[in-house]
Amino acid sequence: MGLRLGDRVSLLNSHRTGILRYCGTTLFAGGIWAGCELDMAEGKNDGTVDGVTYFTCAKNHGEQRKGEDIFLIKYQSRPSPLLRIDRQWADDLVSEVNN
Repeated sequence: MGLRLGDRVSLLNSHRTGILRYCGTTLFAGGIWAGCELDMAEGKNDGTVDGVTYFTCAKNHGEQRKGEDIFLIKYQSRPSPLLRIDRQWADDLVSEVNN
């Protein structure tokens, strides 16, 4: 997929964006799936599907999609006030800048 956990992503055929939290196989369907923590409560779950937890996030912020339906957000011209800052990403960025 060319993505890493923690990447900012966009979902195919959707206005929804979020953070990639899981990538791999699942028990609910074959193939490679991506689990995203969405910025807004527009998802289907909290990272758990059919009793199996693939990642954790707030209720209705989680969604699993086929790997080919997830795209990396390379940049934004200006930050959106609707986007929630991922704390681990921010801490990693500060650490890189300071080293």
